[in-house]
Amino acid sequence: MAKYELKKRYNLLDLINEGYYDPIARTVKIITGHELHTINWQVEGALRMLFNVLDASVAKDPKNLIVYGGTGKAARSWEDFEIIVEALLKLG
Repeated sequence: MAKYELKKRYNLLDLINEGYYDPIARTVKIITGHELHTINWQVEGALRMLFNVLDASVAKDPKNLIVYGGTGKAARSWEDFEIIVEALLKLG
């Protein structure tokens, strides 16, 4: 098996169990490490960027999905955020 090969298919519940997302508190943490959660590094990059910009240490107002200055949002709602994450995890 290649060093960075996808070892298993992940879903949103896996990311919750690994502590990257808390749907009750509406908190997101930066995904780190060498393990792939998606089919390849291109898709993994999109997933990690989404989680990175919503981390409390980065986002302007993470509870409201506002990532930078103004009102720019990473997703329209938390439900949409979850749909985006599930779609990235299922690609490929």
